[in-house]
Amino acid sequence: MSEGLNRDIVRIITELQRKVERLEAIERVTTGTPADIAQLETYQMPTSDANVSDPPTDAELDAAFGTPAAVGDGYIAFVDDNGTSAKVWLVTSDGGAWWYEELTKAV
Repeated sequence: MSEGLNRDIVRIITELQRKVERLEAIERVTTGTPADIAQLETYQMPTSDANVSDPPTDAELDAAFGTPAAVGDGYIAFVDDNGTSAKVWLVTSDGGAWWYEELTKAV
């Protein structure tokens, strides 16, 4: 095979691998709907506009998204506190607990 053809094959395989990884991530956070390319291209992270404390409590995050055990390791979502865009939290699960980080609004 020519070097150019090898390079093209590697590039295509790498692109397909990234798409498969993104599809698998979507399947982990959706509820029962198999992921496809159309979903992949328009996918956004789950977001809740729950009214939460500062910082959000475990119980509040459970109410917004389900328990860490239910959503699984690697689940990532956003909380727009009370839907006001005044405070936004990035939350993630390790399968046993919630972790959070307050985000800073761009100016």
